[in-house]
Amino acid sequence: MSFDLSTAVWVGDGAAILLLGTLFFSNLTRTSDDEDLKKLYRLLVIVLLGAVADWFSHIFDGRPGMLYTVLLYMSNSYMYFANVVAGVLWIQYVAFHLKIRLHRIHILILKVVTVIGCLLILVNVCVPVIFSITDNVYRRETLYNIYTLMAAVCLVDSVMIYLRARKSGGMLKFFPIAVFIVPIAVGIACQFRIYGISTIWISLAIAIAGIMTATKNEIIFIDRLTGIYNRTYLDHLQKKIQRRKEFLVSGIMIDLNDFKSINDKQGHAVGDDALITAAKIFSDIVGEMGSAIRYAGDEFVLLLNTTDTTLVENIISQIKDAIEDHNSRNEKPYKLSVSMGFAVFDFKQHNISVFMNIMDERMYEDKARYYKEHRERDRRRNR
Repeated sequence: MSFDLSTAVWVGDGAAILLLGTLFFSNLTRTSDDEDLKKLYRLLVIVLLGAVADWFSHIFDGRPGMLYTVLLYMSNSYMYFANVVAGVLWIQYVAFHLKIRLHRIHILILKVVTVIGCLLILVNVCVPVIFSITDNVYRRETLYNIYTLMAAVCLVDSVMIYLRARKSGGMLKFFPIAVFIVPIAVGIACQFRIYGISTIWISLAIAIAGIMTATKNEIIFIDRLTGIYNRTYLDHLQKKIQRRKEFLVSGIMIDLNDFKSINDKQGHAVGDDALITAAKIFSDIVGEMGSAIRYAGDEFVLLLNTTDTTLVENIISQIKDAIEDHNSRNEKPYKLSVSMGFAVFDFKQHNISVFMNIMDERMYEDKARYYKEHRERDRRRNR
Protein backbone atom coordinates (compact mmCIF):
# COMPACT_ATOMS: atom_id res chain seq x y z
CA MET A 1 0.00 0.00 0.00
CA SER A 2 1.39 3.38 -0.98
CA PHE A 3 1.85 6.14 1.56
CA ASP A 4 -0.78 8.29 -0.15
CA LEU A 5 -3.35 5.49 -0.14
CA SER A 6 -2.66 4.68 3.49
CA THR A 7 -3.03 8.35 4.40
CA ALA A 8 -6.35 8.46 2.53
CA VAL A 9 -7.60 5.49 4.57
CA TRP A 10 -6.52 7.10 7.85
CA VAL A 11 -8.15 10.41 6.95
CA GLY A 12 -11.35 8.77 5.70
CA ASP A 13 -11.82 6.54 8.76
CA GLY A 14 -10.81 9.33 11.13
CA ALA A 15 -13.35 11.68 9.58
CA ALA A 16 -16.04 8.97 9.80
CA ILE A 17 -15.29 8.36 13.50
CA LEU A 18 -15.30 12.08 14.27
CA LEU A 19 -18.56 12.71 12.39
CA LEU A 20 -20.40 9.68 13.79
CA GLY A 21 -19.08 10.29 17.30
CA THR A 22 -20.34 13.86 17.18
CA LEU A 23 -23.74 12.71 15.95
CA PHE A 24 -23.88 10.05 18.67
CA PHE A 25 -23.27 12.39 21.59
CA SER A 26 -25.20 15.38 20.24
CA ASN A 27 -28.38 13.35 19.74
CA LEU A 28 -28.12 11.02 22.74
CA THR A 29 -30.84 12.71 24.80
CA ARG A 30 -33.33 12.60 21.91
CA THR A 31 -33.39 8.80 21.69
CA SER A 32 -35.36 8.30 24.91
CA ASP A 33 -38.70 9.42 23.39
CA ASP A 34 -38.15 9.04 19.65
CA GLU A 35 -38.63 5.50 18.32
CA ASP A 36 -37.69 6.60 14.81
CA LEU A 37 -34.35 7.97 16.03
CA LYS A 38 -33.70 4.86 18.15
CA LYS A 39 -33.73 2.70 15.03
CA LEU A 40 -31.41 5.11 13.20
CA TYR A 41 -29.17 5.19 16.28
CA ARG A 42 -28.64 1.41 16.14
CA LEU A 43 -27.39 1.83 12.58
CA LEU A 44 -25.16 4.71 13.65
CA VAL A 45 -23.53 2.66 16.45
CA ILE A 46 -22.88 -0.34 14.16
CA VAL A 47 -21.26 1.92 11.55
CA LEU A 48 -19.26 3.86 14.14
CA LEU A 49 -17.75 0.63 15.51
CA GLY A 50 -17.08 -0.47 11.92
CA ALA A 51 -15.11 2.71 11.25
CA VAL A 52 -13.15 2.19 14.49
CA ALA A 53 -12.45 -1.45 13.52
CA ASP A 54 -11.23 -0.37 10.07
CA TRP A 55 -9.02 2.32 11.59
CA PHE A 56 -7.40 -0.19 13.95
CA SER A 57 -7.03 -2.84 11.23
CA HIS A 58 -4.74 -0.45 9.36
CA ILE A 59 -2.67 0.01 12.51
CA PHE A 60 -2.37 -3.78 12.95
CA ASP A 61 -1.79 -4.52 9.24
CA GLY A 62 1.74 -5.79 8.54
CA ARG A 63 2.90 -5.85 12.19
CA PRO A 64 4.52 -9.15 13.18
CA GLY A 65 3.25 -11.37 16.01
CA MET A 66 0.31 -13.61 16.87
CA LEU A 67 -1.44 -10.86 18.83
CA TYR A 68 -1.70 -8.67 15.72
CA THR A 69 -2.91 -11.68 13.70
CA VAL A 70 -5.78 -12.19 16.15
CA LEU A 71 -6.58 -8.47 16.23
CA LEU A 72 -6.60 -8.32 12.44
CA TYR A 73 -9.03 -11.23 12.24
CA MET A 74 -11.27 -9.67 14.89
CA SER A 75 -11.34 -6.17 13.38
CA ASN A 76 -11.90 -7.35 9.79
CA SER A 77 -14.50 -9.93 10.84
CA TYR A 78 -16.45 -7.22 12.64
CA MET A 79 -16.36 -5.01 9.53
CA TYR A 80 -17.96 -7.73 7.42
CA PHE A 81 -20.51 -8.34 10.17
CA ALA A 82 -21.27 -4.59 10.31
CA ASN A 83 -21.64 -4.55 6.53
CA VAL A 84 -24.46 -7.11 6.69
CA VAL A 85 -26.19 -5.79 9.81
CA ALA A 86 -26.06 -2.14 8.69
CA GLY A 87 -27.85 -3.03 5.45
CA VAL A 88 -30.63 -4.86 7.29
CA LEU A 89 -31.01 -2.09 9.89
CA TRP A 90 -31.28 0.48 7.12
CA ILE A 91 -34.12 -1.46 5.45
CA GLN A 92 -35.93 -1.76 8.79
CA TYR A 93 -35.51 1.95 9.42
CA VAL A 94 -36.88 2.98 6.01
CA ALA A 95 -39.89 0.66 6.43
CA PHE A 96 -40.59 1.98 9.94
CA HIS A 97 -40.19 5.64 8.98
CA LEU A 98 -42.48 5.31 5.98
CA LYS A 99 -44.94 3.06 7.88
CA ILE A 100 -44.53 0.19 5.44
CA ARG A 101 -45.45 -3.24 6.78
CA LEU A 102 -42.85 -5.72 5.53
CA HIS A 103 -44.25 -9.09 4.49
CA ARG A 104 -43.21 -11.98 6.73
CA ILE A 105 -41.37 -13.56 3.77
CA HIS A 106 -39.46 -10.29 3.32
CA ILE A 107 -38.52 -10.32 7.02
CA LEU A 108 -37.52 -13.99 6.77
CA ILE A 109 -35.23 -13.25 3.80
CA LEU A 110 -33.54 -10.46 5.77
CA LYS A 111 -32.95 -12.86 8.67
CA VAL A 112 -31.57 -15.53 6.33
CA VAL A 113 -29.20 -13.02 4.70
CA THR A 114 -27.96 -11.92 8.14
CA VAL A 115 -27.41 -15.52 9.29
CA ILE A 116 -25.56 -16.49 6.07
CA GLY A 117 -23.36 -13.39 6.33
CA CYS A 118 -22.48 -14.19 9.96
CA LEU A 119 -21.88 -17.90 9.27
CA LEU A 120 -19.47 -17.11 6.43
CA ILE A 121 -17.51 -14.88 8.81
CA LEU A 122 -17.18 -17.78 11.25
CA VAL A 123 -16.19 -20.16 8.45
CA ASN A 124 -13.56 -17.66 7.31
CA VAL A 125 -11.67 -18.12 10.60
CA CYS A 126 -10.85 -21.71 9.55
CA VAL A 127 -11.08 -21.46 5.75
CA PRO A 128 -10.22 -18.03 4.30
CA VAL A 129 -13.05 -17.57 1.80
CA ILE A 130 -13.77 -13.86 2.45
CA PHE A 131 -10.37 -12.52 3.46
CA SER A 132 -7.04 -13.95 4.52
CA ILE A 133 -4.21 -12.76 6.75
CA THR A 134 -0.78 -13.76 5.40
CA ASP A 135 2.27 -12.44 7.26
CA ASN A 136 -0.23 -10.20 9.05
CA VAL A 137 -1.25 -8.54 5.79
CA TYR A 138 -4.95 -8.43 4.85
CA ARG A 139 -6.02 -9.78 1.45
CA ARG A 140 -9.44 -10.13 -0.16
CA GLU A 141 -10.55 -13.61 -1.15
CA THR A 142 -13.13 -15.12 -3.51
CA LEU A 143 -16.30 -14.49 -1.51
CA TYR A 144 -15.44 -10.88 -0.71
CA ASN A 145 -17.80 -9.74 -3.47
CA ILE A 146 -20.75 -11.44 -1.75
CA TYR A 147 -20.67 -8.73 0.90
CA THR A 148 -20.51 -6.00 -1.74
CA LEU A 149 -23.50 -7.66 -3.39
CA MET A 150 -25.37 -7.85 -0.06
CA ALA A 151 -24.81 -4.14 0.52
CA ALA A 152 -26.00 -3.31 -2.99
CA VAL A 153 -29.10 -5.52 -2.63
CA CYS A 154 -29.99 -3.86 0.68
CA LEU A 155 -29.75 -0.42 -0.94
CA VAL A 156 -31.93 -1.53 -3.87
CA ASP A 157 -34.42 -3.11 -1.44
CA SER A 158 -34.70 0.15 0.53
CA VAL A 159 -35.31 2.05 -2.72
CA MET A 160 -38.08 -0.41 -3.64
CA ILE A 161 -39.69 0.13 -0.22
CA TYR A 162 -39.45 3.88 -0.75
CA LEU A 163 -41.04 3.64 -4.22
CA ARG A 164 -43.83 1.52 -2.76
CA ALA A 165 -44.46 4.23 -0.17
CA ARG A 166 -44.45 6.91 -2.87
CA LYS A 167 -46.91 4.93 -4.96
CA SER A 168 -49.33 4.19 -2.12
CA GLY A 169 -48.89 7.46 -0.23
CA GLY A 170 -48.23 9.74 -3.19
CA MET A 171 -47.29 13.28 -2.21
CA LEU A 172 -48.37 12.45 1.33
CA LYS A 173 -45.07 10.60 1.81
CA PHE A 174 -41.70 12.25 1.51
CA PHE A 175 -38.29 10.89 2.43
CA PRO A 176 -34.90 12.11 1.11
CA ILE A 177 -33.61 8.62 0.32
CA ALA A 178 -31.11 9.95 -2.26
CA VAL A 179 -29.27 11.67 0.63
CA PHE A 180 -28.42 8.19 1.94
CA ILE A 181 -28.12 6.18 -1.27
CA VAL A 182 -25.82 8.41 -3.33
CA PRO A 183 -22.86 8.70 -0.88
CA ILE A 184 -22.95 4.94 -0.18
CA ALA A 185 -23.19 4.01 -3.86
CA VAL A 186 -20.12 6.16 -4.54
CA GLY A 187 -18.29 4.64 -1.55
CA ILE A 188 -19.07 1.05 -2.59
CA ALA A 189 -17.96 1.75 -6.18
CA CYS A 190 -14.66 3.30 -5.05
CA GLN A 191 -13.89 0.52 -2.56
CA PHE A 192 -14.72 -2.17 -5.13
CA ARG A 193 -12.55 -0.61 -7.85
CA ILE A 194 -9.53 0.52 -5.82
CA TYR A 195 -7.89 -2.27 -3.84
CA GLY A 196 -6.74 -1.22 -0.38
CA ILE A 197 -8.80 1.94 -0.12
CA SER A 198 -11.50 2.29 2.55
CA THR A 199 -14.31 4.64 1.55
CA ILE A 200 -17.36 2.74 2.76
CA TRP A 201 -17.27 4.01 6.37
CA ILE A 202 -16.90 7.69 5.52
CA SER A 203 -19.64 7.37 2.88
CA LEU A 204 -21.91 5.68 5.46
CA ALA A 205 -21.11 8.44 7.96
CA ILE A 206 -22.03 11.12 5.41
CA ALA A 207 -25.23 9.25 4.53
CA ILE A 208 -26.31 8.87 8.18
CA ALA A 209 -25.51 12.54 8.86
CA GLY A 210 -27.67 13.51 5.89
CA ILE A 211 -30.61 11.40 7.01
CA MET A 212 -30.34 12.59 10.63
CA THR A 213 -30.31 16.21 9.46
CA ALA A 214 -33.31 15.62 7.21
CA THR A 215 -35.33 13.84 9.93
CA LYS A 216 -34.39 16.54 12.44
CA ASN A 217 -35.87 19.09 10.04
CA GLU A 218 -39.09 17.06 10.14
CA ILE A 219 -39.48 17.87 13.84
CA ILE A 220 -41.34 21.05 12.90
CA PHE A 221 -43.97 18.79 11.32
CA ILE A 222 -44.34 16.41 14.30
CA ASP A 223 -46.79 16.83 17.17
CA ARG A 224 -44.77 16.55 20.38
CA LEU A 225 -47.44 14.72 22.36
CA THR A 226 -48.74 12.10 19.93
CA GLY A 227 -45.74 11.70 17.60
CA ILE A 228 -47.87 12.01 14.45
CA TYR A 229 -47.92 14.96 12.05
CA ASN A 230 -49.19 18.36 13.20
CA ARG A 231 -51.13 21.32 11.74
CA THR A 232 -47.92 22.75 10.24
CA TYR A 233 -47.54 19.59 8.14
CA LEU A 234 -51.14 19.91 6.97
CA ASP A 235 -50.42 23.48 5.84
CA HIS A 236 -47.31 22.18 4.04
CA LEU A 237 -49.37 19.52 2.24
CA GLN A 238 -52.06 22.01 1.29
CA LYS A 239 -49.48 24.09 -0.59
CA LYS A 240 -48.20 20.98 -2.39
CA ILE A 241 -51.73 19.88 -3.31
CA GLN A 242 -52.59 23.30 -4.72
CA ARG A 243 -49.52 23.15 -7.01
CA ARG A 244 -50.46 19.68 -8.31
CA LYS A 245 -53.89 19.87 -9.87
CA GLU A 246 -53.92 16.17 -10.80
CA PHE A 247 -53.33 15.04 -7.23
CA LEU A 248 -55.98 12.70 -5.82
CA VAL A 249 -56.73 12.83 -2.12
CA SER A 250 -59.49 12.05 0.35
CA GLY A 251 -59.70 13.17 3.94
CA ILE A 252 -61.31 12.00 7.18
CA MET A 253 -61.95 14.46 9.99
CA ILE A 254 -62.05 12.79 13.42
CA ASP A 255 -63.06 14.17 16.81
CA LEU A 256 -62.87 12.31 20.13
CA ASN A 257 -66.28 12.14 21.78
CA ASP A 258 -66.56 13.23 25.43
CA PHE A 259 -62.88 14.18 25.53
CA LYS A 260 -63.58 17.15 27.82
CA SER A 261 -65.24 14.73 30.25
CA ILE A 262 -62.10 12.55 30.27
CA ASN A 263 -59.93 15.59 31.05
CA ASP A 264 -62.29 16.92 33.73
CA LYS A 265 -62.94 13.61 35.51
CA GLN A 266 -59.66 11.73 35.03
CA GLY A 267 -57.16 14.58 34.70
CA HIS A 268 -55.01 15.89 31.86
CA ALA A 269 -52.46 13.05 32.11
CA VAL A 270 -55.22 10.54 31.32
CA GLY A 271 -56.50 12.87 28.61
CA ASP A 272 -53.02 12.95 27.05
CA ASP A 273 -52.92 9.15 27.17
CA ALA A 274 -56.25 9.03 25.32
CA LEU A 275 -54.87 11.34 22.59
CA ILE A 276 -51.68 9.27 22.24
CA THR A 277 -53.66 6.02 22.04
CA ALA A 278 -56.08 7.41 19.47
CA ALA A 279 -53.24 8.84 17.36
CA LYS A 280 -51.49 5.45 17.29
CA ILE A 281 -54.67 3.70 16.18
CA PHE A 282 -55.22 6.22 13.37
CA SER A 283 -51.57 6.15 12.25
CA ASP A 284 -51.36 2.34 12.24
CA ILE A 285 -54.54 1.98 10.18
CA VAL A 286 -53.62 4.66 7.64
CA GLY A 287 -50.13 3.14 7.33
CA GLU A 288 -48.61 3.65 3.91
CA MET A 289 -51.83 4.97 2.33
CA GLY A 290 -51.38 8.48 3.66
CA SER A 291 -50.79 10.56 6.77
CA ALA A 292 -52.39 10.94 10.19
CA ILE A 293 -52.40 14.54 11.46
CA ARG A 294 -53.34 16.06 14.80
CA TYR A 295 -55.39 19.00 13.62
CA ALA A 296 -56.18 20.76 16.91
CA GLY A 297 -56.83 19.60 20.47
CA ASP A 298 -58.75 16.32 20.16
CA GLU A 299 -59.36 16.70 16.41
CA PHE A 300 -57.45 14.68 13.81
CA VAL A 301 -57.30 14.65 10.02
CA LEU A 302 -56.38 11.58 7.98
CA LEU A 303 -55.27 12.33 4.42
CA LEU A 304 -55.42 9.37 2.05
CA ASN A 305 -53.88 9.00 -1.40
CA THR A 306 -57.12 7.79 -3.00
CA THR A 307 -60.49 9.03 -4.24
CA ASP A 308 -62.07 5.58 -3.95
CA THR A 309 -64.90 6.08 -1.44
CA THR A 310 -65.06 2.33 -0.79
CA LEU A 311 -61.45 2.41 0.43
CA VAL A 312 -62.14 5.45 2.60
CA GLU A 313 -65.21 3.80 4.12
CA ASN A 314 -63.11 0.69 4.78
CA ILE A 315 -60.59 2.83 6.70
CA ILE A 316 -63.44 4.30 8.76
CA SER A 317 -64.73 0.80 9.49
CA GLN A 318 -61.25 -0.34 10.55
CA ILE A 319 -60.95 2.62 12.93
CA LYS A 320 -64.29 1.78 14.55
CA ASP A 321 -63.26 -1.88 14.94
CA ALA A 322 -59.85 -0.94 16.35
CA ILE A 323 -61.39 1.41 18.92
CA GLU A 324 -63.94 -1.20 19.95
CA ASP A 325 -61.16 -3.76 20.27
CA HIS A 326 -59.05 -1.33 22.33
CA ASN A 327 -61.94 -0.58 24.68
CA SER A 328 -62.61 -4.29 25.27
CA ARG A 329 -58.97 -5.34 25.71
CA ASN A 330 -57.47 -2.49 27.74
CA GLU A 331 -58.34 -1.59 31.31
CA LYS A 332 -57.97 2.15 30.84
CA PRO A 333 -59.93 4.59 33.02
CA TYR A 334 -61.68 5.82 29.85
CA LYS A 335 -63.41 4.46 26.75
CA LEU A 336 -62.50 5.88 23.36
CA SER A 337 -65.25 7.03 21.01
CA VAL A 338 -64.95 9.06 17.81
CA SER A 339 -67.08 10.99 15.36
CA MET A 340 -65.93 11.00 11.74
CA GLY A 341 -66.69 12.71 8.46
CA PHE A 342 -64.96 12.27 5.13
CA ALA A 343 -64.71 14.06 1.80
CA VAL A 344 -63.06 13.49 -1.57
CA PHE A 345 -61.05 16.44 -2.81
CA ASP A 346 -62.11 17.59 -6.28
CA PHE A 347 -59.98 20.38 -7.77
CA LYS A 348 -62.75 21.24 -10.24
CA GLN A 349 -65.23 22.00 -7.48
CA HIS A 350 -63.28 22.64 -4.29
CA ASN A 351 -60.45 24.62 -2.86
CA ILE A 352 -58.68 23.45 0.29
CA SER A 353 -60.96 25.45 2.59
CA VAL A 354 -64.10 23.92 1.07
CA PHE A 355 -62.57 20.44 1.34
CA MET A 356 -61.81 20.93 5.05
CA ASN A 357 -65.26 22.45 5.72
CA ILE A 358 -67.07 19.50 4.11
CA MET A 359 -65.16 17.04 6.30
CA ASP A 360 -65.81 19.20 9.35
CA GLU A 361 -69.55 19.46 8.68
CA ARG A 362 -69.92 15.72 8.13
CA MET A 363 -67.95 14.99 11.29
CA TYR A 364 -70.24 17.27 13.32
CA GLU A 365 -73.28 15.54 11.80
CA ASP A 366 -71.85 12.24 13.05
CA LYS A 367 -71.15 13.80 16.46
CA ALA A 368 -74.72 15.11 16.68
CA ARG A 369 -76.02 11.59 16.01
CA TYR A 370 -73.69 10.23 18.71
CA TYR A 371 -74.93 12.65 21.40
CA LYS A 372 -78.56 12.17 20.38
CA GLU A 373 -78.25 8.39 20.76
CA HIS A 374 -76.51 8.78 24.13
CA ARG A 375 -79.15 11.19 25.45
CA GLU A 376 -81.91 8.76 24.44
CA ARG A 377 -80.02 5.90 26.10
CA ASP A 378 -79.56 7.93 29.28
CA ARG A 379 -83.28 8.86 29.26
CA ARG A 380 -84.32 5.21 29.00
CA ARG A 381 -81.86 4.27 31.73
CA ASN A 382 -83.26 6.90 34.11
CA ARG A 383 -86.92 5.85 33.71
